[in-house]
Amino acid sequence: MAGILRKFSSISLPFPEKAILFRLGGRAGKTAMTGDFAATYDKYARAAFGACRIEGRFRTLDITGFTPDGVALENGGFLPGKKFAASIAGSRKLWCAAATVGAGFIGERDRQTSVAARAIFDAVGSECADAAMDFLQSRATSELRRQNLGVAARRYSPGYGDMPLTAQQLFFQWLELPEMGLTLTENFFIVPEKSVTAWAGVTALGETEK
Repeated sequence: MAGILRKFSSISLPFPEKAILFRLGGRAGKTAMTGDFAATYDKYARAAFGACRIEGRFRTLDITGFTPDGVALENGGFLPGKKFAASIAGSRKLWCAAATVGAGFIGERDRQTSVAARAIFDAVGSECADAAMDFLQSRATSELRRQNLGVAARRYSPGYGDMPLTAQQLFFQWLELPEMGLTLTENFFIVPEKSVTAWAGVTALGETEK
């Protein structure tokens, strides 16, 4: 049976300064910020971080079988992707999760008038969404350990590899994402931007995918 839907309406994260700088093309210890750029970066990065309202949720789904074309899930669900199915062969369950920095963040980014400010906002939003997913995966790992299960380190998302974007529909079905203010376009992109989804295999401890 599907695991309990775990909801986090307010995720508090540390300011990911090094990750943001790296995403903008810098290198820790090698790229020095001086003068006007340093002031611009700090101003907009802090403003962007303050505009994030990070939410997330996850649950686990029983795997009922593997086919040549994908993974069969409980209640008749099916996740397509030959390479994906092969990569998680042996998993007993699937962990699925979603995180967002919120529509308010996107509105604040779109109000910025300079190219630099928008680029910094984009970097902050992307890093915070990824960090939120790390948080959710860590929480799931801690909870599943009590059942002698572990979440694989590697995550997969719709649109990468051979997993089609149509798989986003399953996240909306299993995670009740409209409650988080998320919608799906006719092309299967999530609105607002800086909202991410991911799957990972769940196996018995000692068998977890490396």
